[in-house]
Amino acid sequence: MATTSTSRLPASNAFPRLPLYSAFALVMFSIAAVVFGLKTEIGTLRNPTTSPESIRDLSFAELAGDRIAVRDARSGVELALIGPNEDGFIRGFLRGFGRERKMRDVAPDHAYRLILWNDGSLTLSDTATGQRVLLNAFGPTNAGALARFLEKRSATP
Repeated sequence: MATTSTSRLPASNAFPRLPLYSAFALVMFSIAAVVFGLKTEIGTLRNPTTSPESIRDLSFAELAGDRIAVRDARSGVELALIGPNEDGFIRGFLRGFGRERKMRDVAPDHAYRLILWNDGSLTLSDTATGQRVLLNAFGPTNAGALARFLEKRSATP
């Protein structure tokens, strides 16, 4: 008579415990991190509902002698003339936004929108590309370099 051998399963056919405990620990850590963030607001971003307090569309024109004319984009009134080696922050953001416009093949004559929100934050957005920068993140001096153009709004309707 032929004997057939049947292979037996190992005595311990349970699911390995280490991956199971690791997955459980990961889920518990995730829940704890979310609760911690909700309670302390550390590591979370809030998007409060604010409304614009003041809005101005600006245009910047490069002139001879490394000067930049800042104009109200709607009325064309010149607000400031930036000389060479002045307002490095404004020159820096113009280079950054200009690079984005070149990459998207957008004409450089579109306006930039400067908005002071009622919570005190100041944003600058490129109306051509949709790129937006929170200017307060660069400190009060740099934000003030552009905020001064909002103060002259009363001269324009």
